Amino acid sequence: DARWKTTSNGPSDDNTLYSAALPGRLASMGGNGGWFELQLYMAAGRGDWSRFRDVVPSLESVKGGGWNQRTQLSRWTSDRRELAFTGRDGSVGSLFTGVTTESGTGSCRDNSAVPNSQIQAGLPLLAGSDCPDTWVGSTFDGERPVPDSAWLNNFKADPSGFTWDDWKIPASRRAQDKLYGAFQSFGSAVDYGREQRQYFGSVIPGGSGAPIKEGYPMGIEWRFEAWTYAVPTVADAMFWKANIINRSAEVYGVGLNYDSLFLGFMLRWFPNSNQTPAMYVDLKRGAVLSTGINQNGTNCYGGNRGANVTGGYSAGGLLVSRLCVSNTSLFAKGANSGP
Repeated sequence: DARWKTTSNGPSDDNTLYSAALPGRLASMGGNGGWFELQLYMAAGRGDWSRFRDVVPSLESVKGGGWNQRTQLSRWTSDRRELAFTGRDGSVGSLFTGVTTESGTGSCRDNSAVPNSQIQAGLPLLAGSDCPDTWVGSTFDGERPVPDSAWLNNFKADPSGFTWDDWKIPASRRAQDKLYGAFQSFGSAVDYGREQRQYFGSVIPGGSGAPIKEGYPMGIEWRFEAWTYAVPTVADAMFWKANIINRSAEVYGVGLNYDSLFLGFMLRWFPNSNQTPAMYVDLKRGAVLSTGINQNGTNCYGGNRGANVTGGYSAGGLLVSRLCVSNTSLFAKGANSGP
């Protein structure tokens, strides 16, 4: 009974102007639960910037002393200068067709009902495996799973050098007749889109004027797949995976070889209507645990013990892991999937 959507600029990150339901809303909790947003996050050390100036002299003009951090607050700002990630330029016509959502039609483009996060009409959709209107071409172009036979052949060919690096498996060796789940979508999020480049002025080769924003575009692409299963045990989970690609040469003319690049997610909580959740990071499990209701208003210290209190976590609730970053219902469609 979880209600989710995925967006082209992050796992689930849309502006309030789109009037969609918050990601992770749970009907079993009276429509509460989940998060305000699930956002991408990146940072790079000042030492990287110091080295990069030798190959890209314009980086000398950065604002902020060379420290670099990229994230955003889509739900809380209408000022695009405060954003960092967008869909990749040219996505319309290459990743999805650009057809928009509908309301009340009952078609595959109708996302207005509660199970589909109440997304208003007129917003461009990411490609969805069940909606040919969104496909570029005659087939759905999302990444396909790697069959067991491909992994086995790789292992037999080089047992000592075997890895589970699925990004190295070409499309020709993937199961073209299968999806990752019962429904799948895909897209590309970048921190160097044309809207963002204009805020960095002379920091970008060929640009002019003083930079407005601190730091510099890292030139990183997150090529992601999002999918759901129709299996009851995981039917409320959206799986989100990404290949992280260094595209800095597209921004600076030469590639930037990062030494201290940090990547992750910003999870902005909303587990109950009082907005008084209790969250705990469990590093051993690579998970974040959240209570649905913070009963005593003190982060569950006391009767409901937190993870840092003797007795361990006992208050139950939501879970986000490195492998499954969110929950979803039947659909994972893009409320913010513009070009």
